[in-house]
Amino acid sequence: YQQAARKGRPDAQEQVALFYTEGIGGVVRDYRQAVFWLKRAAQQGNLNAEANLIWLLATCPDDRVRDGREAVLMAMDLIARKGVREANDFDNLAAAYAEVGDFRNAQLYQRQALALLNEEQEPERYKRFQHRLKLYESGKQFRDAGHAY
Repeated sequence: YQQAARKGRPDAQEQVALFYTEGIGGVVRDYRQAVFWLKRAAQQGNLNAEANLIWLLATCPDDRVRDGREAVLMAMDLIARKGVREANDFDNLAAAYAEVGDFRNAQLYQRQALALLNEEQEPERYKRFQHRLKLYESGKQFRDAGHAY
């Protein structure tokens, strides 16, 4: 994957970022490297990598990596460009707003994310989204130590 990522393949760049985020595949966990590879993939139009980058910037356990302001701007831009309402995009935006301390908007967008899910079809995912809403209602940000994008 690293060879393909260095050659500019956005799918491989996203995969390498996942390895760095998770610390798998013989790669030491390194969130900064994950951000680097996700940015490269996103710059080439990989929307999934862009969404993963937003999530990492909003929820990373490493204070040096998080950038809530950038995450909010990127999430709003991604939602506008896609023109399709997807639960993960609103979940990302909610996490980004929570990171900057805007819990009113975090709650608003987390509720929108929940409204786009079917609790019966995706009960575990629905519970995770509800858990984050409760965090935002209590004035807390969400930290993701692993890969939850």
